[in-house]
Parts: sequence; C-alpha cells; structure tokens
Amino acid sequence: PDSLRDLRACTRCHLLKSFSQFRNAGCENCDSYQGGMSSEDVMERTTPRFQGFVAVCDPKNSWVARFLRGSQKVSGVYAINVTSFTEQRDSKFDEYAADDDIDDDDL
Repeated sequence: PDSLRDLRACTRCHLLKSFSQFRNAGCENCDSYQGGMSSEDVMERTTPRFQGFVAVCDPKNSWVARFLRGSQKVSGVYAINVTSFTEQRDSKFDEYAADDDIDDDDL
C-alpha cells in the first residue's frame, strides 16, 4: 500500500491495498480478480474492517506466511483478521437476538 490510511482487505486472501490499487490491479492472489476490478467488485470483495496487519516479504521462506497459511501468496501486507460485511451483519443479528432473551423481570 502507498499509505496506512483508507486500506481495504481482500475478504478471500486478506491482502491489504487501497481502493484505487484494487481497482487498478485487482488482487494478485485471487485468480478471478487479477488485472483490475470494477468499483462494485472492490466494494463487494474487499472490506475496510480488519484487525492488525503484517508484512510478508518472502512468502516461501517466511514463518509468518506459514502461520497465515500464505506461502503461495505474493509479497505484501496482509490483515491478520478480516470481518466481511456478512459476518458483521450476522454479529449484529446475534446482538439483537441476545437482547430479546432478556426477561422483563431482569430490568
């Protein structure tokens, strides 16, 4: 990435790039998105919701890449944990469902 601001993570491989980098070059790890993505694809296939990141310079010899199960990935910066839109929506649903479990006697 060019900077640490406004990064997005590929929801499939966790590669971090800016919106424009994904739009211009796609995701080098994901075959169906190499060579560029439409703006809609970037919004659907990437997320700004991630926790932590790590740089992998030599994926074939890096213990970090093995830990992330990414020895076949390209060199780059990767998110450690990614929350996709679906997971975020499901967790919000779980929170609302948990609220329904509260009895009136508990209030």
